Amino acid sequence: MSAGGAERVVVKLAELLSEDHDCTILISEAGAREYDVCVPVVECAFAPEPLRRSIESIAPDVILDHFHWDIDHIQLMAEMADEGWKIVITEHNSYFYPLFQHHRERKAKYADHFEKRYEAYAKFAAVTVLNQDALDMFGKHLSNVRLIQNPVSYHTNGTADHGSAKVLNISHFRKEAKRLDLLYEAFGQLAERNAQARLAIIGTYDHLRDNAYRKRFGIEPSRIQCVGRSLLVAEHYNSSAVFALTSEIEGQPMVLLEAALHCLPQVVFDIPGMADQVIDGETGFIVPFGDVEAFADRLDLLLRDRGRARDMGFAARAHVLDRFAPTKIAAEWNTLLAEVAGGCVPSAVQGTKPGTICPSRETAFTDFWARVAAGQETTPPKVSYLVPVHGTEALLGRCLDSIRSQDMDSFECIVVDDGSPGDTEYAFREAVGGDPRFKLIRHSRNRGLYTARSTAAEAAEGLFLSHVDSDDYLHPAFGGTMLAEAFARGSEIVECNAVEIEVDGRPIRFSSLPPCEMDRAEASDAFFNRSIRNVVWNKLYLRDLWWRHPQHNTIERGITITEDMLRNSYAFSDVNRFSKIPDCLYYYCRRPTSVVRGGGMASLLAKLEQIEISYAESSLGVARISGNDRHMSLLEQSRLEDRLWYIEEYLRRTPWPQVQIELDALPGDRGQELHFTFWSIAQKLKTEHRLEDMRAFAAHRTEAWIWEKTRAERLQTRLTRIATLSAE
Repeated sequence: MSAGGAERVVVKLAELLSEDHDCTILISEAGAREYDVCVPVVECAFAPEPLRRSIESIAPDVILDHFHWDIDHIQLMAEMADEGWKIVITEHNSYFYPLFQHHRERKAKYADHFEKRYEAYAKFAAVTVLNQDALDMFGKHLSNVRLIQNPVSYHTNGTADHGSAKVLNISHFRKEAKRLDLLYEAFGQLAERNAQARLAIIGTYDHLRDNAYRKRFGIEPSRIQCVGRSLLVAEHYNSSAVFALTSEIEGQPMVLLEAALHCLPQVVFDIPGMADQVIDGETGFIVPFGDVEAFADRLDLLLRDRGRARDMGFAARAHVLDRFAPTKIAAEWNTLLAEVAGGCVPSAVQGTKPGTICPSRETAFTDFWARVAAGQETTPPKVSYLVPVHGTEALLGRCLDSIRSQDMDSFECIVVDDGSPGDTEYAFREAVGGDPRFKLIRHSRNRGLYTARSTAAEAAEGLFLSHVDSDDYLHPAFGGTMLAEAFARGSEIVECNAVEIEVDGRPIRFSSLPPCEMDRAEASDAFFNRSIRNVVWNKLYLRDLWWRHPQHNTIERGITITEDMLRNSYAFSDVNRFSKIPDCLYYYCRRPTSVVRGGGMASLLAKLEQIEISYAESSLGVARISGNDRHMSLLEQSRLEDRLWYIEEYLRRTPWPQVQIELDALPGDRGQELHFTFWSIAQKLKTEHRLEDMRAFAAHRTEAWIWEKTRAERLQTRLTRIATLSAE
C-alpha cells in the first residue's frame, strides 16, 4: 500500500469493518506500506494464478476487490464469481475510465472494455460506485450497483487562512489526467488580474514541465511554489485560501475531502463525480470543463471576497462531515455485506432507476471522450516528432509506422511536405489513416531541409522535440526511454546511439558510445570539440531550449548540408544539461541518392556554398549567445574539415578525367581557381590509397608468413613425435 487515495481508503475500511468482521488485506509483493494497519496483511503477486492461490488459502466469505482496473484481473474475478465466490467490486475510477485509458493513454486493449465490462460486472455479488453520476450511468446496464462513497480517512489539524492569496493544488506532474496545463493556464490569467495571487502545487514534481508551462503562459517564477511530495500537507492546507482541481477524470478525489475539512472552498471543473463533493455556489464552484477564464474568475472572486471564501469553506467542512462520515459509510457497507452473505442480490439504491436517466449528461461526456479520440480535446503532448519529406515517399510509411508504434502515451507527429515531387499526402494517409496525432503541412515549393524543420518546430506543441528524417525509423522504445532519461536527469538534450542501415534495413554498423551526463560548460565544450555527434536526428530537445534563442528558426537560406551544425550551435551554446544513453534506438538509412552523397560538380559547389552559409550563421549565433572565442575557433576548424570531406567524397567516386571536364565547364576563371585545390586533394587521396594498398599487402604477406611458420612448426612437431615412437 502506498500513499494514494485508494490505499488510504482500503486501510480505513479495514479499520471500520474489522469491528464486526474478520478482515485480511491482500497487497502486491513488495508493496510499500506507509500506514499502520490493524488487520493481517498478506503479500502476493497480482498475477492470476498466485492471486487465486492466495485467495483460496485465506478462504474469505466475501471478497472486496479494490484492484479492478486491470482487464486481466477483471477476467479472473469473473471466473471466480462463476465458481461461486462472492465478490464485491468497488469502481474507484470514473465510469469513463476505459475511454480515458484507450483514447488518452492509447492502451489498445481498452478499446472494447468500455462496453464488454458489463458482462463481467453482472457476475459479481455487487458493484459499488463512488458518485451519483457513476450510479446513474452504470445503472443503465447493471442491476447490482450500489452507491457507497469512500469515508473520510484524514484527521484535521487547523483551518485555512482565508486572508491569504494562496491557491493550493495537490496533484502529479506526470499524470495526464490531472491536466496541470489547464491549471497553469487558469493561474496565468489569474496572475494578470490579481498581483497578490500565488499558486502552490504539492505532489510528484517535474521541473521541465513546470518551466515549460510557466513560460508558455507567461507566469513569473516567484508566483508558483512547487513543493514536490511532502509530509507537511496540513501546513499548506492551513496557509491557503482556496483549493483548485483541474482534472479531466476522477473517481472520488480524497484531496477534496481533506481540503474541505480544513475549511477550504474548492474550484473544480464539471466532470463526473464532482457534484457529490462540491455544491456549486455553496461549498465552492463547479466550472464547465476547459473554461479556464471562468476558472480564473472563480479563483479571483474567492481571493478577493474573504468573507465568502470563509463561509464556503466552513460549509464545505459541514458537508463532508455529514456525507462522508466513517460511521455512516461503515453502516452502508455492513448492510451490503449482510445482503451479500445472505445471498441477496443488491439492487441500485439512492439513484435514478435503470433506464430512466436523462441521457444529456452521459452523452455530453461520451462526446468529450470521442473528441479526445479524434484529437480535438488535446493535452500538450510530451514529444513532438518532426518529419521533413522530399523525394522519400517510398520510405515514409516505414518511418511513420515506427512513430505510431512508440511505447509512450502522449505524442504528436508533424510531417512537412517540402515541395516533394512525389505524392506525399497519399503516402501519409496510407501510413496513418485518420490518426489525429499526425498532421501534414505542405510547402508550395522546395525550401530546403533546414526550413522544413523550422516549419515543423513552429507547429509543434510538445514538451520535447524529436527530429526524424523520413527515410529513417525509430525503435519502439525511443520516445519512452529518451523521455525517461530527460525526466530522471533533468536533461534538456538527450542523445542515443544509432544503427546505420541499408535501404532494405540490413545493418551496416552500430554506434556504441558510452553513456554520459554533462552540465552546461562541459556539454558545450564537448559539442564544439566534436565529442558529441553533430546531428539532430538521434536527440531529444527540450522545446523551451529550441525557442530560447528563436533567431535560428527564422533563417531561410535553402540550407540542407550541415544544417545540423547551425541548429546545434545554438542549442549547445545554452544547454543546461546533456545526457547520453547507451541504447541504439535510432535507425539511420544510408541512401546512395541522399542529399549528403552523390551528385556532380554543380551539386558539390552548391554543398560548399551551403557550408559557408551554415557556418557563418552558426558563428553569429555563438557570438550572440555565449561570445566564446574558443568555440568560434573550433567552428572554423570544423568548417574546413566539412569542406574537405565533401570534396573528398566527390573525388572518391569521380574519375579524374571527368573532374577535369567538369572543372573546365565552370564559368569564367572558377575552374582554374579550383583546379589546383582539387588536384592536391586528389593526390592526397591517391597517396592514401597507395598507402592503404601497401598496408593491405604487408598485412597479407605477414599473415602468409605466420601461416607458413606455424605450418613448419606443426610439421616439426609431427616429425619429432614419429622419431620418438620409432625409437621406442
